[in-house]
Amino acid sequence: SPAALTVSPSRSQFFEGESVTLICEDGNISDGGTVRRNTTLETRTECDKDGWWRKDGSTCKTSSISKHDSGLYWCESMSGSSSSSSSIQLSVSAALTVSPSRSQFFEGESVTLTCEDENSSDGGTVRRNTTLETRTECDKDGWWNKNGSTCKTSSIEEHDSGLYWCESMSGSSSSSSIQLSVSGKITLWKKPTSSPPASSPLLVIMFPLGSLCLVFLLVLLVLLILLLYSSRRGSRKRQTGRW
Repeated sequence: SPAALTVSPSRSQFFEGESVTLICEDGNISDGGTVRRNTTLETRTECDKDGWWRKDGSTCKTSSISKHDSGLYWCESMSGSSSSSSSIQLSVSAALTVSPSRSQFFEGESVTLTCEDENSSDGGTVRRNTTLETRTECDKDGWWNKNGSTCKTSSIEEHDSGLYWCESMSGSSSSSSIQLSVSGKITLWKKPTSSPPASSPLLVIMFPLGSLCLVFLLVLLVLLILLLYSSRRGSRKRQTGRW
């Protein structure tokens, strides 16, 4: 009888980065059969021997599945027989992507998360765990805005710090998660410009009065000098008349 193919975890939809094991058991042979596949890049290639994944006895496994691993997988017995009924179509979707492409942000920045599920035109669902909530869904649970396969905010906040991941629309698979960290806004400290001390009302009044007094004293001084000069001149004339 043809070898039967089983998948672990037991589903056909995966996100990039997940660990997947295919088990190919042939009831007639203790070592099991051979796992083969057809993808967009190759036809009827064999696990390990043709450079994809690793074979260990009756298992074929990868610690990090990729989008190009999407395809039709089946078991082939050691005698070369196979059955289309035992084949499984594996679909691999892109993992969660962040734009801008980093994990640390400052408050007020615009952030977009993209979660594409090849099995759904509407894309996958972005979920998160934060200090305030667990496994909540973008938009539906009141955070950020969902538009097709994207989840975005025009102004990220500190309480948005947490673990984010993609989940297929069926809920059967989840992508690897990304930790986003949000810090407070950057504020540039500007030294305050020192304004001149306000003038005292008393000084405002005293300044013009002081100026007037100074002018008055100068006038008195000039008059005094003229008076002395005139007095000395008259005295000399009287002395000259006596002689």
